[in-house]
Amino acid sequence: MLNDLIRKTLWDLALKRTLNKNDLETLGITDENNPALIITTALKNGFQLNEILEILTWQNFELIVAGVYELNNFSTIRNLHFTSQNKRNEIDIIAIRDKYVHIVECKHWIRTRISSNISRIVNNHLSKTLLFKNIAEKILAPLILNKPMIILIPVIVIPPKSVP
Repeated sequence: MLNDLIRKTLWDLALKRTLNKNDLETLGITDENNPALIITTALKNGFQLNEILEILTWQNFELIVAGVYELNNFSTIRNLHFTSQNKRNEIDIIAIRDKYVHIVECKHWIRTRISSNISRIVNNHLSKTLLFKNIAEKILAPLILNKPMIILIPVIVIPPKSVP
């Protein structure tokens, strides 16, 4: 019964349906805006991560990654668009704690093999991180008050089943 309720809640999340507050209460989830809590509940009840990720969309995957950072006391910015050197870019997630700034690229590629694209993905992300470096202090100023130096850390998050 509980696993059926968890599965229904995951599908509601994936299909962007309104989450049932009574269902969430039954599952012990108090923050309906943090899908990472739904995922954590599913994992605690025996769901496999791959099973969960197959249900969810890439947007949900980004929300989950951001939620995990937030559960670990990071501030997050999602889907930041910026232009640097006449090139338009998007960063999936910027996660900030103290002077550490993670520039996160999420790849929710469960059904395709990505081994041939890994080099391209890594090189593109490093290039994007270097472009962001040029404007980071201006964008992040309100979030990194009194930090004399920030450290940019490029991160790529790929579900385990995607890795060859």
